[in-house]
Amino acid sequence: MRATIITSIFFAFIFVAGAAQSEQAPLPFLDLASTSPEFTVAPDFSGEAFKPGSVVVGSIYVTAPPGWHIYAPGVKKYRRLEMTSGDGPLIDVQFSYPPVKVMTLLGEEVPVYEGRVEIIAQGIVAPDTIDGGYVWRPVISWQGCAENICLAPETRTLQITIAVNDKEKR
Repeated sequence: MRATIITSIFFAFIFVAGAAQSEQAPLPFLDLASTSPEFTVAPDFSGEAFKPGSVVVGSIYVTAPPGWHIYAPGVKKYRRLEMTSGDGPLIDVQFSYPPVKVMTLLGEEVPVYEGRVEIIAQGIVAPDTIDGGYVWRPVISWQGCAENICLAPETRTLQITIAVNDKEKR
């Protein structure tokens, strides 16, 4: 109990001190697992087998709970929604992000996403890949915020199975 009170006083002091230094202080971070809203991430890829050299296209959905938003590409002060390819059988992976909504926060216009966000992932199965089931591990990161508070930035590594069949159909 005493540690909770001391922690609360410490964060209140940092927030007040930061606000005194700048008219447009960044939003405070909230890093309390028991009160954090649940942001969900769900991949949607075909279960079919792909040949080496073929194109794989799928979606990765990130959902922000009501009243929360995720910063979009183009934001400067916060962690934006970002995907990186990670390990696996896919090469030349590209990610396409949807159009953004612009919000005014602390007197500044910032690009955000609200609700369910679909990121399209497109990559090529490496030409030298042999038959089998492979796990592709793309990495997604973002920062979720509400009107007056932000969560600590979050990063998750996904595990998406990509089946490869390098044999010709007979």
